[in-house]
Amino acid sequence: MPHPADYMPGLPPVPQLPISLQAMPPAAARFCLATARFMEAELGVPLAGTHFLVGFSGGADSLALLTCLHALAPHKGCRVSAAHLNHSLREAAGAEEAWCKATCHAAGIAFYSHTANVPATMQANGMGMEEAARAARYDFYHSSIQASGATFVALGHHLNDLAEDMLMRLVRGAGWPGLSGMAGICATRQLVRPLLHTPRASIETFLHTLKISALMDASNNDTAFTRNRIRHTLLPLVMQENPRFLEHVALLWRQGQGDEAYFAEALHNAGASTAPPPSCVPQPKAQPLFHTTPTAFLAPLPQALRLRWYKQQLQRWGVPPLAATLFRLDTACMGEQFPKTFQFSGGCTATVHKRHIEWCLPAP
Repeated sequence: MPHPADYMPGLPPVPQLPISLQAMPPAAARFCLATARFMEAELGVPLAGTHFLVGFSGGADSLALLTCLHALAPHKGCRVSAAHLNHSLREAAGAEEAWCKATCHAAGIAFYSHTANVPATMQANGMGMEEAARAARYDFYHSSIQASGATFVALGHHLNDLAEDMLMRLVRGAGWPGLSGMAGICATRQLVRPLLHTPRASIETFLHTLKISALMDASNNDTAFTRNRIRHTLLPLVMQENPRFLEHVALLWRQGQGDEAYFAEALHNAGASTAPPPSCVPQPKAQPLFHTTPTAFLAPLPQALRLRWYKQQLQRWGVPPLAATLFRLDTACMGEQFPKTFQFSGGCTATVHKRHIEWCLPAP
């Protein structure tokens, strides 16, 4: 196999991943065991018998996660594969894909890859680069799950990412409990984030201890992107005010997860179905999806439950609602303002009628 350096000089050496916890320095093994405890105790994901498909970009986060799960596999009885998407966004993308493939080949890890033309998707659909790249990744993860038979796609988001996500949601006006940030596990998309409570500094120390170097993505420093501005400008200021901010982020996340579980049960007991809408099945191309839900049960509920019910409906389709719009939607429902239509991201609308809400999503 040609070495990735043949395609693009300057890439780090292909790492040799430790085959077990015993093959690691004690500090690195403790890092892996702490990750396993978080998955099993906090996320409720047993490692034994589970097949993890790591979203592997070659960056520090995904490399640490792949290394960690690979070392845990013989100890915990899990299985690990890797999935790499070439976004066709940078000149180095082909060499980086070859580097990732060589890393997995050397470790005996099954490797799945795909090349997506993100620039063409952006032009064809009028999407921003982040939105188009994210859509391509999740489409790829879905197809890779089918091809590999994996239980979960494991993503390398860490505690600093969670803090950035919370700040970004606050800036954009997300409602509670969305302010507690990204989920540690998403059953519908078969996603798990094993490093979500691990600080970025711990990941860097882990790789340094193992003498492993990751790929560097220069776009992570581009402050044209909102997340990068928060990462390099806002989060450092917050950390300067409170050096223990990341600890509080982890605590807020735990509170949010508890609230989500409580309100989901309360909605279920109130008669608000959480099953996927049966009428939202694929329609002929260019046909929008419609779903009608009755609202008679809403009136006696406290506003906190009603707001979470609206949010729940939208999240079924991956629509991130803003708190202000949910409050206006609730005012229309309770104030009998019929008909009235509300616009959400991604072209989704909700139209309030006397006895129901009609949800409309753009064509798939």
